[in-house]
Amino acid sequence: MAKTRVKPIKPTMTLPGLEIMAATIATRLAKFALNALTKVNIVKCVLWSDSQIALYWIKSDKKLPVFVTNRAREIRDGPFNEIKYYPTADNPDDLLTRGITATGLSCSTLWWEGPNWLKRVNGHNVKTPY
Repeated sequence: MAKTRVKPIKPTMTLPGLEIMAATIATRLAKFALNALTKVNIVKCVLWSDSQIALYWIKSDKKLPVFVTNRAREIRDGPFNEIKYYPTADNPDDLLTRGITATGLSCSTLWWEGPNWLKRVNGHNVKTPY
């Protein structure tokens, strides 16, 4: 399942603001998916982000702008057992923002299977369903 939004023209939002919004959308999507998958035993839900500033805001107890504070609170109250960082180069979503062709996307292992390190569970390689 995926969700995306186009950056609004007005009001102007900073890149870190867009990143905290992306994490908020991910939180809402995770809640929706978990509520829909009632017959599936999901034991762990992890939020992955390549935005270090958004992760700092989410984990911070410092006074932040109201916009950031409200979104960070919603994310912290979300369904996640963990909130983790991963390198931008390993972000499949960024393929789309970098102008990948349809052919390139259809052949992209990163897009269809995710980064290699994510396939390892307890030190063992996990076979992908694709």
